[in-house]
Amino acid sequence: MSVRLPDDVVRLIEADPGIDRVEPVGSRARGDSLALSDWDFKITTRAFAEVQQRLPALAAPLRPVVAQWERLSSTWCYMLILAGQAKVDLIFTEPHAVLPAWQVTAATLPGIDDHFWDWMLWLAAKQQAGKADLVAAELAKRTSICWPHSASRHSRSPSARPSDVTEPPAAAGNSG
Repeated sequence: MSVRLPDDVVRLIEADPGIDRVEPVGSRARGDSLALSDWDFKITTRAFAEVQQRLPALAAPLRPVVAQWERLSSTWCYMLILAGQAKVDLIFTEPHAVLPAWQVTAATLPGIDDHFWDWMLWLAAKQQAGKADLVAAELAKRTSICWPHSASRHSRSPSARPSDVTEPPAAAGNSG
């Protein structure tokens, strides 16, 4: 099945009896999107707990390469990456507590990998939109989350770039 955006997302998600409305929002809804812009949908429901349980099955016909709940959002957001670099965010208004940094284990690596690729598509879209300051700030923020003990060794200024880091942080050690 070839996915037609936004129609297939709206049709599949609105089919759930707990969903009141699926509304395209963001740059694609405004008509000022770029090639890498994601597809954002505001989801309105009166039965979030039930919808939350059913959402993975509702989204399954879209055949996502990645499907997971966003860990770092202040509201619940189900993130999808579809074949062809299409990023879809199903955004709810219900509050969500930001989760702590991942604890790296064999069990968490698939989720970390999925989140990484979602973030890379998001960063590429922001870079394409000319939001270099936002991209730099996000890279600095995430770097401090990933390498919390390296703050004294590497700049965390918004102008820092990954290429500015020429050695691994001390906590990571040197395998070579």
